[in-house]
Amino acid sequence: MTEICNEVVSEKSRLMTAVQPANLRRRTLLAFTVAAAGFAAATVPLSAESVPAALRRLFGGNAGLREFGRIFHARQADAAARLLARLDGLEGSAVRSRVDALRKEDFAAGRVVVINGWVLARTEAEACAFIAVA
Repeated sequence: MTEICNEVVSEKSRLMTAVQPANLRRRTLLAFTVAAAGFAAATVPLSAESVPAALRRLFGGNAGLREFGRIFHARQADAAARLLARLDGLEGSAVRSRVDALRKEDFAAGRVVVINGWVLARTEAEACAFIAVA
């Protein structure tokens, strides 16, 4: 799994150096990071994976996301617990699907968080907070 994650990170780095900074949007970078984590995760059996394990797999491989989580956790100490409560009872790929649906709902409803100039869906910020404290 570590090798796959390293390959994804290497590929992401290669692709990011090919992108002109003026054309790179923060939202695009975050979406790419989550998509890369999802790609790496696609090779892992998901059937009995717990919610915390799924969140670690989806968000845990990026130091920037952990830093966002530390910042958001300092603002809202119960953020991780709120997300875990909304994901209670799910396993494996259902966690990823639910996180994606919650993220879309957050943006549609205007539930966003700004951290260091980055605009995150509340669910994304809560997931980052979980990773930071887990």
